[in-house]
Parts: sequence; structure tokens; C-alpha cells
Amino acid sequence: MVLRKNFLILKNPQFSQDIREILKGSLWSLGTRIFSLGIGYINTIILARLLGAEIIGVNSLTASIFAFAGLFANFGFPNVLVRYASQYEEDSVLSFIVSRIFFTSLIIAITISLFIAVFSDVISRRFFHITLLKDYLILYSLAFPFSIISNEMVETIRGLRKISVSESIRNSMSLINLFSILLLYYVFKIKDTLPAIAYDIIVFTVFFISFFSFLRIFHRRKVTKRSRIAFKEVIDTSLPLLITSSMMVIIANTDRVMLGYFSTPSEVGIYSIAFKLSLLASIGGVSINMILAPKISQLYWKKKIEELKQVVSFGSKLFFYTSFPVMVFFLIFPSFILSIFGKEFIAGKWVLIILAFSQLVNAASGPVGYFLMMTGKEKTYRNIVIFSAIVNVILNYLLIPGLGSIGAALGSCIATVLWNIVGLAYIWARFKMYIGYRPF
Repeated sequence: MVLRKNFLILKNPQFSQDIREILKGSLWSLGTRIFSLGIGYINTIILARLLGAEIIGVNSLTASIFAFAGLFANFGFPNVLVRYASQYEEDSVLSFIVSRIFFTSLIIAITISLFIAVFSDVISRRFFHITLLKDYLILYSLAFPFSIISNEMVETIRGLRKISVSESIRNSMSLINLFSILLLYYVFKIKDTLPAIAYDIIVFTVFFISFFSFLRIFHRRKVTKRSRIAFKEVIDTSLPLLITSSMMVIIANTDRVMLGYFSTPSEVGIYSIAFKLSLLASIGGVSINMILAPKISQLYWKKKIEELKQVVSFGSKLFFYTSFPVMVFFLIFPSFILSIFGKEFIAGKWVLIILAFSQLVNAASGPVGYFLMMTGKEKTYRNIVIFSAIVNVILNYLLIPGLGSIGAALGSCIATVLWNIVGLAYIWARFKMYIGYRPF
């Protein structure tokens, strides 16, 4: 019913061009994302049933470690690229910004990869006490620099509003992963390190796709202006975003890293499956926010405030109604859903319910983070997220030893709810706009 109304809206000539652009892009992005996620969950089910919770846990822990590493390599640049690509789309200065960012990120990423590979034994054996983790750290290190640059190229493409291209590249990863899993397991008989090798294959393949797509789109844009900007200004913009993204990664990954330290790889694996399932509640919102971010920047800096309000309000409503049905399904059938991955994963029932609830709150709050970042309030957003991240770390540290994965879920849920509520309050006080959606 909602989709039918959306198509009718598209045909209404009086409807805002910006709204139609948001909706068209969101529908495309949502469609491709649903396909990608469908393949992604098939991949996860296959891996969970073939390898079990322990291997899933080791892979999830490795991914979280490299998520922290990615903070330093990205340096807050991905969001900067979205903003500047939208703001300077027709300006030659964008070439300078992009080239300097790519070079800086590459040097940092290579340095981090070498460091992790060299100290992989210490990290795996002495800190986490998981022998297999060493092989995963080395394999992930090989692809890490390529992953960083691929992400920045895709974010630049998104900033230039080529959403269908950026989302197609992102969503191709699941399909590549499926072929990699089947090939590695059934042809090469690889088991223990299968997820890590599949990750390398994905990253290298996507890097080449991103590279050629980026060259084609970036060099075909129409340049009508020639400005100058000091790279220091870019760094000054990225630093608040770096701190903010660091705190967001802490909120998203502290639970798994602390579980890996205090508990077992199997519990990390069970938690990671529940966490991944909970993200289904925000599937629509992620796609919508991909479209909203550059549009918010464009409208705000052109001082089209009324259009901005209309666009954000519509996006928030769409975000909520794509999330609510999934949340209800998780509340009613958590055990059944988890049993699809294997009987040992049913233990994550309450983890799934708690994390899905946090995603529903996130959906009802609207694009809080993107709104603040795209309107020049990076420092405010940074402060909000820093506070939430500190709360998250403290709660995880206190709750995980006694409650295990449920404690991790509670800590992450409270932190997510907190930063959304505080962000909404600030936006209302500063802009006199409520960007969330109130269904009742």
C-alpha cells in the first residue's frame, strides 16, 4: 500500500522535484539493497551452517578490529567527500580535494596493515587468546588498503548523486561473496579461514569496479568554476567527522570486541548473527539516508530551508514505515528466525529483540547524524556521539562479564537511543525543526 502511494506521488506534477528525486533514488537504492541483503543473508546462513558459531565469531571479531583500524585510515574523509562532492560538483577544486584525500588515506592504511600483520600473533594469543585469529588478521591486512580507497571512491560517486552506481557497487559485494564461499568450500575445500579469504576476493574485485566507475563519472562532470581551497581546511572539516565516526564505530563494535575479550568466539558468533539480523529493521532507512545526505547539504547551503524541511520530513516518514514491520516480526518470531542459522544461534533470542528495538528508535528519529554533518554542525554531532560512546563502553564493561551477550546488547541499545534523543533535541533547539517521525 505504501509503495503504491509512493508511485502515485511520483506522477503528481505538483510534488516537489526534490521529493521525487529522494523517492526515485530511495526506491532504486532500496530495491538493490533488498536484493543485496537477501544474498548477504543467504551467505550468512550458509557460513553459519557450514562453519558454526565459533568461526563466525572469529570472523566477526576480526571485522570489528579492522573497523577500528579503518577510523584512522579514513580520517573522517568519507563524509567529507560526500559533502564536498555535492558542494563543489562543478568546481575544479574538487579534483585537488579528492586526490589529496586518497593519497593520505592510502599511506595511513598501508601503515596500519603492516602493523597489524606484524603484531598479529601478540593480538591473537596474548590479548584475545584465540589462535585462529592470527590467520584472519593477516588475511584482512592484505586487502585493508584497497577497502579504504574503494569506500572513498564510492562515497565520492554518491556525493555526485550517482546513487544507482554507488549502490550497485556496494550491493555487488554480496553476490561476489556468495560465489567466493561456494568456490572456496566446495572446490578448494577451505574451511577454517574461508570467510577471511572470501573477504579478500570481495575487496579486490570491488576495488577494480569502483576504480573504473569513479574515473568515468568524475572526469565527465561539467566544470564551470575554478576555486582554491587549502587542504588544511579539508582536514579541519574532517577532524570533527573523524572523532564522530570514531565514536560511532566504538558504539557499533565495542560489544563484539569486549565479548571476544571476556567471553568465547562462539558467543561472539551468536551475537554477531543477532546483530546482523537486527539491521534489517533499518534497511529502508539506510537506503533513504544515502539519498538524503547530499540533498540535505545541497538545500541547506543554498538556503532553501522550506524545501529542506519538506524533504527531511518525507524521508523520516518513509524511514519509519520501512522499519516498523520488520521490528514487529522480530518481536513475535525471534527463535524461529535465529533457528534458520542453526540451533546454537537460538540462544541469541533476547539479543535480537533488544537490538531490533534500538534500530526502531533509530528509524523513528530520522537522519539525525546526516543532518548535523551536512549542515556544518559536525562538532555538535561529535560531542553527542562522544558522550554516547563513553556510555556504551562503560555499560559494556559493566554488563558483559555478568550478562554476556545480553549485556552487550543492552549497552549498545542504550547508547543508540541516547544519541538519537539528544540529537533530536539539539536540532529542534537550533533549527526549530523536528526531523523525526511521530506515528501516534
